[in-house]
Amino acid sequence: MTVELPDDSTRPMAPKLSGVSESQRHSGRHLAMIHAMHLRELSRVNQAMEQVFEGKGTAQTLLTTISSMQMVANMRRFGNLCGAACELLTAHHSIEDHYMFPGLLGHSAALDKVVQRLKAEHLVIHDLLVRLEAAAVALVTDSGKPNATALREEYRRLETFVNSHFGYEQSELEEALGFYGVQV
Repeated sequence: MTVELPDDSTRPMAPKLSGVSESQRHSGRHLAMIHAMHLRELSRVNQAMEQVFEGKGTAQTLLTTISSMQMVANMRRFGNLCGAACELLTAHHSIEDHYMFPGLLGHSAALDKVVQRLKAEHLVIHDLLVRLEAAAVALVTDSGKPNATALREEYRRLETFVNSHFGYEQSELEEALGFYGVQV
């Protein structure tokens, strides 16, 4: 399965809100801090992966690092596997999807489109996490160059998508979260 990376030109934009106070921007900035925590986890995986490629670490250590990521643990804890309609949700995305996003819906058609796009991107991120862990398992099973290359590609795809998604979410929701009283 090919995963399409986000195309900024297809992403809907939230309406600009007038009169948003600094305290109302707090929720959006809090969301950015949570995102920074997830990006630190991805950096930790990248460091472990590069150690394997430099001969300073093992594939098993990398798999342990990936499998212990809070994002993967949350996906296992809160996700479910239900065929074609499968939704593997991390706790972070579950909170956004079930608490934060409903508080943003119904205020404007443009904001509703942003929320729907973000929810769709959550599904892609969860698929990418599953693929990353599967690639690490394949590398543990067979540490050959094709599996190592595949793992590196899956990681880069995940990292690129998550960075793009977080940036989009933060820029489009920073004002709206506090303005509409959605606490993060």
